[in-house]
Amino acid sequence: MAELVGGAFLSATLQVLFDRMASSEVLDFFRRRKLDDGLLKKLEITLLAVNAVLDDAEEKQSTNPAVKKWHDELKDAVYNAEDLLDQIATEALQSKLETGSQTLTTQVWGFISTLNPFDEGITSKIKKVIENIESFEKKNQSLGLSKKAGRKPSRSSPTSSVVDESGVYGREADKEKITKLLLSDDATDKGTCVITIVGLGGVGKTTLAQLLYNDKKVEEYFHTKAWVCVSEEFDVLRVTKTILESVNEQTRAKDDLNSLQVELKKSLIGKKFLFVLDDIWNVNYSDWNKLCIPFGVGDKGCKIIVTTRLESVALSMCTIPIHYLGQLSDAASWSLFEKHAFSCENPDAHPNKAIIGKKIVEKCKGLPLAIITLGGLLKSKPNAEEWKDILESNIWEIPDDEILPALRLSYLHLPAHLKQCFAYCSIFPKDYPFKKEKLVLLWMAEGFVQQLKSGERMEKVGDKYFCELLSRSFFQQSSRDKSRFVMHDLINDLAQSVSGEFCYMLEGNKSDQISGKVRHFSYFMERYDSHKKLGPFCEIKCLRTFLPFVSLLGYPHPPQLTNKVLNDLLTTLSCLRVLSLSHYENITELPDSIGNLKQLRYLDLSRTKIERLPKVIRNLCNLQTLMLSKCSSLSVLPSNIGKLTNLRHLDTSGTNLTEMPIQMNALRSLQTLTTFVVGKHVGLGVGKLSEFRHLRGRLSILKLQNVVDPMDAWNANLNEKKHLDELHLEWGCDTDDSHNERDVLDKLRPSTNLRRLTLKYYGGTSFPIWLGDRSFSNMTVFYLEDCMHCLSLPPLGQLPSLVELSIRRISLVERVGLEFYGSGSTSIGPFQKLKTLRFEGMSEWEEWSFVGVEGEIFPSLKVLSIRDCPKLRGDLPNHLPSLKELVISECYQLEASIPNDATSIRKLKLRGCKEVLLSSIADRTSLESLQLYGFREPFTSPVNRDVLNSLFHGLTSLKYLDMAECSTSLLLFPETGLPSMLQSLEISSCFTQTSFPEGMLHLCTRLQSLTIKSCPRLESFSRGGLPTTLKTLFISECEKLELVPAEAEETHNHYASLERLQVWYSCDSLKSFPLGLFPKLNYLQVLDCKNLESLCISEEGLHDYLTSLDYLNIISCPKFVSFPKGGLPTPNLTSFGVFDCKNLKSLPENMHTLLPSLQELKIWVCPELESFPEGGLPSNLIQLEVCYCDKLTACWIDWGLHTLPEKWLLPSALTTLEISIPNLKHLDKRGFQHLTSLQKLHIWHCPQLQSLPEEGLPASLYLLSIWNCPLLEQRCQREKGEEWPKIAHIPCIVIDEKLIS
Repeated sequence: MAELVGGAFLSATLQVLFDRMASSEVLDFFRRRKLDDGLLKKLEITLLAVNAVLDDAEEKQSTNPAVKKWHDELKDAVYNAEDLLDQIATEALQSKLETGSQTLTTQVWGFISTLNPFDEGITSKIKKVIENIESFEKKNQSLGLSKKAGRKPSRSSPTSSVVDESGVYGREADKEKITKLLLSDDATDKGTCVITIVGLGGVGKTTLAQLLYNDKKVEEYFHTKAWVCVSEEFDVLRVTKTILESVNEQTRAKDDLNSLQVELKKSLIGKKFLFVLDDIWNVNYSDWNKLCIPFGVGDKGCKIIVTTRLESVALSMCTIPIHYLGQLSDAASWSLFEKHAFSCENPDAHPNKAIIGKKIVEKCKGLPLAIITLGGLLKSKPNAEEWKDILESNIWEIPDDEILPALRLSYLHLPAHLKQCFAYCSIFPKDYPFKKEKLVLLWMAEGFVQQLKSGERMEKVGDKYFCELLSRSFFQQSSRDKSRFVMHDLINDLAQSVSGEFCYMLEGNKSDQISGKVRHFSYFMERYDSHKKLGPFCEIKCLRTFLPFVSLLGYPHPPQLTNKVLNDLLTTLSCLRVLSLSHYENITELPDSIGNLKQLRYLDLSRTKIERLPKVIRNLCNLQTLMLSKCSSLSVLPSNIGKLTNLRHLDTSGTNLTEMPIQMNALRSLQTLTTFVVGKHVGLGVGKLSEFRHLRGRLSILKLQNVVDPMDAWNANLNEKKHLDELHLEWGCDTDDSHNERDVLDKLRPSTNLRRLTLKYYGGTSFPIWLGDRSFSNMTVFYLEDCMHCLSLPPLGQLPSLVELSIRRISLVERVGLEFYGSGSTSIGPFQKLKTLRFEGMSEWEEWSFVGVEGEIFPSLKVLSIRDCPKLRGDLPNHLPSLKELVISECYQLEASIPNDATSIRKLKLRGCKEVLLSSIADRTSLESLQLYGFREPFTSPVNRDVLNSLFHGLTSLKYLDMAECSTSLLLFPETGLPSMLQSLEISSCFTQTSFPEGMLHLCTRLQSLTIKSCPRLESFSRGGLPTTLKTLFISECEKLELVPAEAEETHNHYASLERLQVWYSCDSLKSFPLGLFPKLNYLQVLDCKNLESLCISEEGLHDYLTSLDYLNIISCPKFVSFPKGGLPTPNLTSFGVFDCKNLKSLPENMHTLLPSLQELKIWVCPELESFPEGGLPSNLIQLEVCYCDKLTACWIDWGLHTLPEKWLLPSALTTLEISIPNLKHLDKRGFQHLTSLQKLHIWHCPQLQSLPEEGLPASLYLLSIWNCPLLEQRCQREKGEEWPKIAHIPCIVIDEKLIS
């Protein structure tokens, strides 16, 4: 029998309502207020009636608009009912907390209720909710909705084994890997080998199975094959029957399982078979075993291929590791799209459609189903505009879409509680990486996580929800950060589709089409978030979620939120459950209206400048999570924080708390307490930690120097906190009682379940016995820092699971030896699993001894770093077979060499070391990255010169080389040249070098990046010039270097591929920069070239366009006076800036025609610049900055641009204008009247400016920023200044970098 779908989306919410109505809090509320609890029963009956038809409604709503409208309106009504019951439960809880007793008489309760305005009209509100929901029940029959005990989602399309191999791209590696398994007789020793292919719907699992099934080698290898499309229902009889009919075509299959299996067993005896079970959605383990019974008689090497979207299904069937099928590569995606969208045409013949097509392919994110569907749709659309329409459409708006229905099947198979969890994820921006832990806390706050009767923690239940969605491919692990997850863009589209108008992710500032049903709202933060952008959402009184996201690109300045938005949020949105104000730097305090948000479960104030929390925070009796991390101005928590009895997670890491409030111990539900600051007063000691019995995750205990009695540390009972993963113990910078600090640390012994431990500023001279004890078998990371009185290290080699160890600034340790490795009670050597070992700042360390150690040391070590240990002598460990990275820095006495068996080393950094270390890198064929710093005079003898000559010869894999302060080494550079695989080279601080050694670069046929810094005597590159493969060149502080020597024609070839060039404080001989020698340059920045006078193009190249140049900046070049005659032929230049060029008199000619793509023009500190060029500025210019250009702005003093010649007129497309005109006194509207697109106006350093246009600034203006304009600032004060009425309508007004509106 098929597994029934877990229920409709709303069923989970209804279950929450039923539980809430049956809760003791709500029932007590009704009883003690003498309210009619029969209303609750009636509400329950009404809700049950609509719940009966929800399954049918959810199935029909995608095709029946009337049903969809009914469903959405019902959802809205149910949410309103939930809000009301939440308010009742909250009032009951708050009353209990305020009275402090549960034994009050009914008379007293009755008296209290007369004082509570909430009680008034509660009966009428419930009746109204019941009437509203009853109206939906009455429409059931007219809409054709019927009761169903359960339903199956619509079946997916049946599949067959037939495949068109010419239409498959990018699956070669997957096919090859699985083919090897298919053709192997020993893939498994567990009978029939089951190969499972798991992936997102539409990713190509069936196609891959078809390729394998039809492969010639596979066909020859197996005696018989069968293909079964299983789909939603795993029916043992049907699957057996299909297999038998394929294996034995002569058999007349019956509908009796026994007969079928007997016949199948006979047909399989001694045969090697391959069966494909495609598209399995669920399987009962006993049914699976029952199906496999006849397979045991087959020959060795029999295989079954299973395709499924569900990891849980694969895990129950596979006999070898699952094969996870990922998305197609960009190249394969484009090839697949080409085949379907362009058919027999060449995309190059349709460049506009090709450009749009590539963006559409990018949108598909490697999902073949999406690529094929959209490609086929576009094939019939010859117009590029139609292609653009598809690009800009949401996936569910595309006609005859086959993508979402295929993905929706996965959604329909979810149980109800997971449906609402998944739909909620539509508030995440596309490609946004999120943490599992945060999402679970958000689900909890929204009430999506069911509280199980078993008492299982909500966090654990939510974690199971997440893992289930992950196993079904709704989430994917981020490729950039393994601790985060993402949703495929099309899965995000699916989430938006199923969440409908109840979730809203604001893109840009377009908040004009907002439904009143929105419950969950998110947006990307901007530098200034205004009331115009966010105000409309503050009017949606039923809003539950207000969640800003930080841009993945970061911000040059922290965001600010207007006070009006903050006040409106806290005043009107009483249903909020999730509120984040994280990263808003201008938030220094919260108004008392925060106390109105009694439904709030999640409050994030992290990375704000908040100084203290208001006392009314005690009203937030439902609060579960309070995030205060990185609030550096926060020094104290509210004294009444103990009123937050439901608080489970309190993050105060990175704050400046001085001590904990006495009431902290009332927070008995705390699961997370990131920081505990030990106070000096009675009642604030470390022993208070014993009250928090459920702590888990990370805990930092700070100011341990305040522990006077070590028994107080014992009372903290850390060893009983079994779920703590990470512990950070920190004392003050110095101590006056080493013995006491050792006793305190001894008494703070944590649970042996601990995984990470940090000790900082510990003042004892030795360590307690428990530190390094083998019983801490779970500890993987240990940091020991700034323990200035310790004379030896603890026996950390005894920790069997230690993976990472960092020891910094333990300044009195002179010897590291047997005490570090531990006593040899076992033949297994110390540090067996250690992968990373770092020593730093060990100023007295002289000897690293390995004498007396039994067994192999550091067999798994991958990273070894020793920095700033100036007295260390002797050897490194002589056996490091797994070493990948070695750093030796400022260890001036160390004469060791790299171990010979470190044959896998890939990254090496040597700084301030003896030459023996350098000489030992020869012939390291695995080395990919090498940094050499401070080898000024190492190679003086003929023998060592030979060493240097052969040094790089064997580094055949070297890709990155960085050399600094190595002048003599460069002089003796090998004539054989650098390795041919080199891709990036950086040379700096070589103060005596005049040129590169001849032949140094002649083998570097793959070099793409070259950086040369602080080589003041360098005059030229090597005679052979630079490799023609070079794409990036950065030159800094090389005053004598000739960028373009006299033999310019020869040089031309060496710059032919250069794409990015930066010249800083260099090339004093350069007077005219020949742009023509850099045909592919897209980025040029010249900074402080003292003698540069011009940019030029040869006479022959006047008509050649520099089509690649996109960015051009000239900065602080005092002699720079001109651009090429006739202008800059750079049609694709988008950003152009000239800064601090005090002799420049004119901009490039013909800018309006030669620079059609220019969007950004910045002109700063060019006092001799007199005018814009003839013809004016490019019409597409959207950002213009003109600052400290006295002559250029002289005619703007009155800002009467309407009277100026055409060349002075600013482009009407301007969206951003920034000006700094010291003599400007007032602005005239006539200068702005044609700037109808202007959104941002920045006025900087205009000390004489007093007034703005009487008629006001352009209506399009979104941001007005005024800085260092004292007269104007005074007149623009909010509500008070004389200019305020002129600017009050502007959404964002910033004065001296502070948002005032």
